[in-house]
Amino acid sequence: MTEDGPLRDLRYPYREMAEDPDDYRHHYDKIEVEEAAASQPGLATTVIRLPMVYGPRDQQRRLWSYHKRMADGRPAILLDSRLLDWRASRCFVDDAGLAIARAATRPGAADRTFNVAEEPTPTELQWVGMIGAVAGWSGAIVPVGPDLLPEALRLDPHGQDLHMESTRIRHELGYAEPVSRQEAIARTIEWDLSNPPETHPDPFDYTTEDAVLSGLA
Repeated sequence: MTEDGPLRDLRYPYREMAEDPDDYRHHYDKIEVEEAAASQPGLATTVIRLPMVYGPRDQQRRLWSYHKRMADGRPAILLDSRLLDWRASRCFVDDAGLAIARAATRPGAADRTFNVAEEPTPTELQWVGMIGAVAGWSGAIVPVGPDLLPEALRLDPHGQDLHMESTRIRHELGYAEPVSRQEAIARTIEWDLSNPPETHPDPFDYTTEDAVLSGLA
């Protein structure tokens, strides 16, 4: 998706997850923020569209479900078969900071919209493989149909990639990631393991996962 492509028509994409109208997810929508800023007369607006941002202090722990299993010595990671070729853009937190700084300090950024994303965008299968390579994990990534997966591991990709094209910020603002993807993954793993979350939606139910693996053998 480029900066000039059509935006989604559905507003408040997380509203159905909200527990009540006071839950921030009930009103959350980035598009409305863009529209509100752009509608202010005389205000030079620069829009930075970030993808999934990962790294130290990521409250969503986007890599945790994968690399914790690797650290725990799991022989295999079960991956929803619908995700094998799914692509979703990501950005390391330090790289996101540089992109924002460039947009805030370069005169040519005024009244422009910029996507920020690592290139190229890997498939989910490739992404898990990258994490495994950095973690020194030698296990197997096993595709499993959603009907056989534990519920916590079913991740519906909604039938479309979430790929953001980031050529504009690279050409117009001279942006390039200061941190390699391998180093970004390594820093994330190190911080996560040193600061494990108190709670996480993934139950890490290895007994059930072993049963699934046994059934596939």
